[in-house]
Order: sequence, then C-alpha cells, then structure tokens
Amino acid sequence: MEDAYQEIRAQGAELLAISVDDVSGAQRMQQTVGASYPILADPTRATAQAYGVFDLLGDGVAAPATLLVDSNGIVAIQVGQSIGDRPSAAAIIDSLRQYNDGEIRRRRVDVGADDDPAGRGWTGPAVTTEEARDRAADALRGLASAHFRVTHEDGASTNMGFAALTEAEGDAVFPDRARFTAKATVALFRNATLEFDVVRIGETVYLRDGVSGQWQTLPAGTLGIDFSNIAGGVADAVASMRSIELADGGSVGGADTLRLSGAAAAEALRGFVPSAPDGGTLQVTLWAGREDFLLRKVEFTGVLFPDDPPDITRTLEISKFDEPVAVEPPV
Repeated sequence: MEDAYQEIRAQGAELLAISVDDVSGAQRMQQTVGASYPILADPTRATAQAYGVFDLLGDGVAAPATLLVDSNGIVAIQVGQSIGDRPSAAAIIDSLRQYNDGEIRRRRVDVGADDDPAGRGWTGPAVTTEEARDRAADALRGLASAHFRVTHEDGASTNMGFAALTEAEGDAVFPDRARFTAKATVALFRNATLEFDVVRIGETVYLRDGVSGQWQTLPAGTLGIDFSNIAGGVADAVASMRSIELADGGSVGGADTLRLSGAAAAEALRGFVPSAPDGGTLQVTLWAGREDFLLRKVEFTGVLFPDDPPDITRTLEISKFDEPVAVEPPV
C-alpha cells in the first residue's frame, strides 16, 4: 500500500490503517512496515465492532477489511468480497475512481477510533440511505400518539380558510384525533395574530377563538393541515424521498440523530396536507434517532398552498412518543 499511497492521495483520498493494538503498538507497526500513512489505534475494538468486522470467526480479533469512508463518516463501499479477500492497490484505486464518478451508493457506518481524524466517535447501526428512510417512515407509522409543534419560515399556511397559520402545538392520537393551540394572522382583524384552540376528532373540528371564547363546530375541510394524521401523511412523504444524502444530524430533541436530505413530490404529503398540489417538488430534511429512527424534526421547503412563496419552509418537531393522551370533544 505504501507504493500506492501517492496515487490514492491523487484521487482526493487519505489512506488510514487501523490496528486493534494500543497506541504504542500501532506506532511500532508503522515503523516496522515503513508506512508514511497513519496507523491508528483501536484498543477497545470499538471501531472494528462499528464496522462489523470484529470477531467474525469467533477468534476475538478483527477481520481484515478495506473500506472507503468519506469525511462525514459515510462508507461508500467495502472493497473486496469476503474477509479472506485482500484487494490489490489497483482495485482500491479503481473503487476511488468509481466513487468520485458517483457510481457507488453510499451507506452509513460509525467511526470511533483513537485519533479519529473526523473526531466523530459515535456508535450505532450501519444502514443504507434507503434503509434509513424506510425505517424512519415505518417508525412514524407505528406511533400511537405524539406531541407536535409546527413553525414557518418565510411565510404562513393559509390553511384555516379565514386565517393564515403561523404556529401550532399540541398532541395527536393517530390516526384521527388531535388537539392543539394555533397562532394565525386574520385579515378581518388587519392581520393581527390571534390564538385558537382546536380539537379534531374524525371529520369534526371544534374551534375556540380567543375573542369570543366560545367553541364552534366546523367541517374537517376547514383545516388545510391534518395534524391527526402526522403518522400516516408525513410517513408517506418520507417514504417517497429520493436523491437522498445521509449524514450525522447531531443531537436533536435529546437524541443522537441521522440527517436525511432529499426531494419528494408534493402530492406525497396529501395525507397531511390534503390540498398539496400535483407536480410540485418539496425539499425535505429530516432528523431521525440513530437508535429508534423516530423523527425528531422534519423540514418541508416548497409550495403546498396557492399563496405560498416558493421558498417557504415548514418545520415539524415531534416528541413525547406514545405517551398517554386523551383527545375528547370539548364540553
């Protein structure tokens, strides 16, 4: 590999070797083989375990493996077909060329070696982008209840007929019950921001404004967003995402997350926004828990209502998964 080191670097890559020895052992190995590339130490075997190459034969050691990993800790490919396959330098360089040409689909793994150059040090499952997307959609569909909050950037949702929603927060019992407080601007009151209490049960909506303090019954179509169907409607949009990029999402809502970014057809969100237009495209970014794949946050950028500016972004935050919630008609 020493002979191929400069060619690997010419492909825009860096060559790193990882040993399960301690730091001093890794340094001795580097001197013994005369390697000018770094040899890192993984004495706890955390990195070998994260890459799925530790103790494969029940012998308590790491199996040889050659992986192409980008600076975000995302694995492009495992070079070679088995643990007994020692790929040549030419095969590794060819894989680098394929990666640079976009021919290889990337998949997520975790990095956690001593002296890790990316400084990530996290643990968790390795998944493809499609697996992460599908598991996030399935986890959302499996919820019985959740707390939610919706906010807007560069616009509002003209989803209440007489008002433009700017913020909503409350609880939903899936698939057909929700109670929340909404803030909306009302043209009749010179675009003043008013607060409304809303309860939706099936096809019936109960609404109480902050002026009269009285509850009134409205048809379900009065609301342009169906918060009672977050689990189904948003999951459909997530499942339809394409051209996905996968990265570390950091901590969101107290959980370590994966961040998925991609595109989805606007009509895929109709379970959540029934009037979503045909032919539109949304840019979708979501943060899902690395352990449970539950969505902590999702952003939809793009047009969903006729009066939307093109760059409007709606942010949905989800929490308190499957906690006991009772949504009943107001008395």
